[in-house]
Amino acid sequence: MEQTTEEVVTPTRKQRNLAIKVAKDVLESIHGLAIQTGAYVYASTDLDGIKGSKAQAEYLSTNKRCRTCALGACLLSLVKLRNKFEFEISNDTYGDHSPYIGVSWETAQERLKEAFTPQQIQQIEDAFEVYRMGNIYPDLQATIRFGQAYSDDAERLTAIMQNIIDNDGIFTPVPRG
Repeated sequence: MEQTTEEVVTPTRKQRNLAIKVAKDVLESIHGLAIQTGAYVYASTDLDGIKGSKAQAEYLSTNKRCRTCALGACLLSLVKLRNKFEFEISNDTYGDHSPYIGVSWETAQERLKEAFTPQQIQQIEDAFEVYRMGNIYPDLQATIRFGQAYSDDAERLTAIMQNIIDNDGIFTPVPRG
């Protein structure tokens, strides 16, 4: 077992219930998004005329020009469920697009703590990205192997969200086999 840099924290019942709701919403929204590794939430569109963070999240969740990773998809679902969020608009160039809507890792992680522990956030990220981004939980290899079992990003995200639902709000990676 890998060494952890932090004590593993068990999610509260409230977090677990919210994690299940988020996972279910992600599964309902997955076909409206461009799922890809390394994206968080980036959309080459503007939100002019779309008032309120819930309406903005709904719009982004159905916009194929919105690229998102696992945590970005969870963030969009959480905002739809809980509201109160400011999307960041950048006039910088991202790829071929300017301006774009972006959400940083720090912003996403802070908001996702409502539904997931820091370890769960990191574990979801590592399984989706199929890359060790952190080392704050046990069973790093099982997490990476879980992600490696799915070559398609959308399929991998579906498996992660279904795992959260199946395990009562806790991502418990068991590589398929």
